[in-house]
Amino acid sequence: MIKSRLRVAGVLSLKDGETMEPINFDFSPLAGYYNAKINLSLASAQARSVSSAQASEETATSSSDLPWRQEVDPDDALRKALGAASFLPDSVARDARDERGDVPKIFAAYSALASITAIAQAAKEDRLPVGQESRAQKRMLEGILEVKNFLASVDIQKTILIAGQRLSAAQSEAAITRSSYEYNTKVLHSGEYDAEVAAFTGDKVFTVTAKKINTTASVTIDLAEMEATTGKTVRNLDNVAEFINFKLEEAGIRSTFVREKIGTKDENGVIQGDDFGFKIKGVSTETLSFSAADAAPAAIMVGQSGMGDNGGGQLSVWTGIDGGAPVMTNAARLGEDGKETSIAATAVHPDGGYVVVGTTEGVIGESGIRGEEDTFMARYDSQGQMVWSRTLGAATSAEGLALAVSDDGKIAITGKTSDELITNAIGGGDDTFVTMYDADGIEQWTRQRGSTYDDQGNSIAFAADGSLVIGGTTAGSMTEDLLTGGKDAFIEKLDADGNQLWLRQFGTTENDSVKEVKVADDGSVIVASIENGEAILRSYAGGTDDPTDWTYSLGNLNGGDIGALEIADDGTIYLGGSTRTTGTDATGFTTGTQSDRDGFVASISVNGGGVVSTNWLQRIGGADYQSVEGLKVSGSEVIIAGTGEGEFGTATSDKDQSAFLSSLSVADGTQGWSSSLSGRGGISSASDVVLSDSFSNTLDAFGLPDGDMILADTAAVTDRLSIRPGDHFYVSVDGGRDKKITVEQGDNLRSLTFKLNAALVLDGKADVRRSNGSQSLKITPNEGVQIELKYGAEGRDALAALGLPTGVIMEKPIPGRDSVSDSPEIVALGLLDNLNFDTKESRDDAFDVLEGALRGLRTAYRWAVDDPTLLSLRNNDQGPGRNSGGAPPAYLTAQIANLQAGLQRLTAGGGGVNFFA
Repeated sequence: MIKSRLRVAGVLSLKDGETMEPINFDFSPLAGYYNAKINLSLASAQARSVSSAQASEETATSSSDLPWRQEVDPDDALRKALGAASFLPDSVARDARDERGDVPKIFAAYSALASITAIAQAAKEDRLPVGQESRAQKRMLEGILEVKNFLASVDIQKTILIAGQRLSAAQSEAAITRSSYEYNTKVLHSGEYDAEVAAFTGDKVFTVTAKKINTTASVTIDLAEMEATTGKTVRNLDNVAEFINFKLEEAGIRSTFVREKIGTKDENGVIQGDDFGFKIKGVSTETLSFSAADAAPAAIMVGQSGMGDNGGGQLSVWTGIDGGAPVMTNAARLGEDGKETSIAATAVHPDGGYVVVGTTEGVIGESGIRGEEDTFMARYDSQGQMVWSRTLGAATSAEGLALAVSDDGKIAITGKTSDELITNAIGGGDDTFVTMYDADGIEQWTRQRGSTYDDQGNSIAFAADGSLVIGGTTAGSMTEDLLTGGKDAFIEKLDADGNQLWLRQFGTTENDSVKEVKVADDGSVIVASIENGEAILRSYAGGTDDPTDWTYSLGNLNGGDIGALEIADDGTIYLGGSTRTTGTDATGFTTGTQSDRDGFVASISVNGGGVVSTNWLQRIGGADYQSVEGLKVSGSEVIIAGTGEGEFGTATSDKDQSAFLSSLSVADGTQGWSSSLSGRGGISSASDVVLSDSFSNTLDAFGLPDGDMILADTAAVTDRLSIRPGDHFYVSVDGGRDKKITVEQGDNLRSLTFKLNAALVLDGKADVRRSNGSQSLKITPNEGVQIELKYGAEGRDALAALGLPTGVIMEKPIPGRDSVSDSPEIVALGLLDNLNFDTKESRDDAFDVLEGALRGLRTAYRWAVDDPTLLSLRNNDQGPGRNSGGAPPAYLTAQIANLQAGLQRLTAGGGGVNFFA
């Protein structure tokens, strides 16, 4: 046998002793392969020809009947568009889906989109009715969503019709900020960075505690020791930071302080000005907390600044309330400009700072909402910095009306929603919801129960054992008993896991509602309700009648309301609200009415035998309107928060409507000090007040919060974004079956990539992209692959909440690849969800986008009826697969000729060829 061989210049040389043996190769299998290849190519060409001939089952509509050929009066079209209940009524959409072919579906979408475009055209030409700009914009966006949902629900054969833009990759717009473990203080010094900081003078002593995985370290920072420790005497930011860091390191604490310029970066990433503070650089294994000996009571008042679309949540921190000279030390506005936000209630967090709940139409923190409005909750530290924020994730509407915080930091909220927040929701109309969070704002459970009619939770409170009491109103029957009147009051108790313990429904033949609930030290539930206009206090021992239960009336409020309820340490009950009743007696309100409402506070005692009596009743009156919305007891004073139009009892403001913070004497209700806070447009209101006993002026001088400094947040999308467990979307590859991607409680972006990659297999890739401290989800198709993203079921869609577009993602076809030859034409409408009428440019843009979408639908129609012009343009394209006529394209003819020539060479000498080996 041959051991080796040399081949030089085409001549085979043999070494000494080697012999040559002929070996025969039979090429008939190879010839068969070439024949099969030729036949396959010819069949493919013929199939394209037949397919093209048979595909056109739809005939072109008469030119005069085309929707874009119809004469339309612009003003009439605008009037119909603004007045229509729907741009695509269910019956129209259903008929279009049921009809064969693409044309009925395209025409239905076109008619709806043309009506929407009439609104944008009117906005561009300044023809919208005066005062209707906001409503018109809302109608336009609602219509775009209708069209997109309709197109996502129908099967278009001749084109891949993309409602949005055609993308080569999809990246989520809802980015989640990564935990940086850094904290920037407020401005501590303005001027030269190395100058002494005025706030650092005098005795400044505070304690830093670092909670680690298995241990806790504490250190006292006393600036009086700075010179002896570092040799520095000037208390500027750098020297103080050096001293603090020395003490921290000495105690084994790794976090550090550095001087930092405070402000907003400009377009070049530079912070202008000479405002400085500290940056605390923490580590993931340490949680810092701060305390000082000069802790004193502070009041946190919440409410709203401005009204309507100009309204935002307003928070303010007031110190010095125990000295009779309150000073506002911090204030913040919450909410997106142009989107109304209101704060309904607040409570102190046991680990420091406070929590608020309310309703918003816009973005809170980094999370937008899915529907018209949603419930939000946010935690703030004592410096007024947001620690984290949450939205409930309602698809349409939810209002946050009350919250409670337990001694161990659990947070419970209640309100009403028109959505199904959970899969086993029970009710109809607006339902009461209760959601429980842990101390870090991680949702534990949500309960949605109600009657078949509207109901809502107005108040919530924790009992000592962790159970919950909820009070509200219902227009239906929540028990086996029939509805008493127009609306009934209800009180419900749940265990710590959300299971119902008992429920009581009561009321008169008119409208009744529980406004406030509290749990007394003995476990009884104190309920404040409005029943047929009357202010009623009740005490319940449990779910059934008990001899210790009692009822007490403060009289008819004549259209007034109850805004606050508090139980003092000595058992005294304080009730606040508003009334139009003018007369009073020893028990409460009697007769007589006035046009405007006055605020009031009542002090009520309950003896051991259930005998209830009024200690005093203080009216907070003045010209126009007043109300009391929050109250807390602090020593010998009752601290109240309310709203007044210029006056609030003895207090005054030169604004149209202000939020007021005031004190009353516990002994007799005499009004003491007062302060007011205005808002945008000279309008603000108060909704609640809480007291913190740990506010420190020393910590405030360093910009440090009392209690824990929270530097990290969960990465779960169900907590960071407006997504609820069970929300989902669909993904398909190359027109294959839809694969459902479901979001579960605790899912983060990384876990979603696992689910997506399991669905995509090898046809694309989902990964997490990190940029500028945030992370987002990105989906990229492989070469020649079409990935389609589709909305989830109505009310449970996760695609929009993730900020991912619906439609087709694919790379541009690569010349020379046959894999794209049989694909339908791609038509992208380019519809956007963020169009607006805010400026002339944005109105022009809105019209242009909608006009472009109409052109896209006309193109889709032409493909649907095999428009000869489009087919001719496609057939003249010499790229692969572009010739769908009867003859094979030139490249395929040449390919077949080469294969035939090769076959002839192989078979010219018979069935085999000899080689020497």
